[in-house]
Amino acid sequence: MPTDIHPLPDDITAYFVYPFTLEQHVVSLTPPPHIAIAERRARLAAILHAREVEEEQREKAALHRLAPGYNPASVLTPTHAGGAENGVGGVEAPGSPKPADPMDDLVAQLEEMESSRH
Repeated sequence: MPTDIHPLPDDITAYFVYPFTLEQHVVSLTPPPHIAIAERRARLAAILHAREVEEEQREKAALHRLAPGYNPASVLTPTHAGGAENGVGGVEAPGSPKPADPMDDLVAQLEEMESSRH
C-alpha cells in the first residue's frame, strides 16, 4: 500500500461526531413551524384583503365615471325632471297634495292601465 494514502482507522466512530456548536445558529434562523404558518396565513390574508379593497375601489371609480354622485348604499328614488311642482324654494303651497308613496303611484298607474284596457 502506498504511504501517501491515508488509510481509515479500524474504528470510524470518531468521524460521526455531531457538532453541537452549530445547532443554535441553524435552529435560530427558522421560527417554530406554528409561528411560521400563522405569520404566512396573516400575510396572505392581508394580501387578499388589499386585493379586495383595490377591486372595490376600481368598481367605485368606474361607477363614478359613469354616474357621478352614485352611492350604492343609498336608495335611489325617482325625481321629476320638469322642475319643482311645489311652491317657490321647495315650500309646499297650502292646497297642494303631499307627495305620494312610490308604491301608491305604481298601483295607481297599474289600475289606470287596466281600466284603459277594458
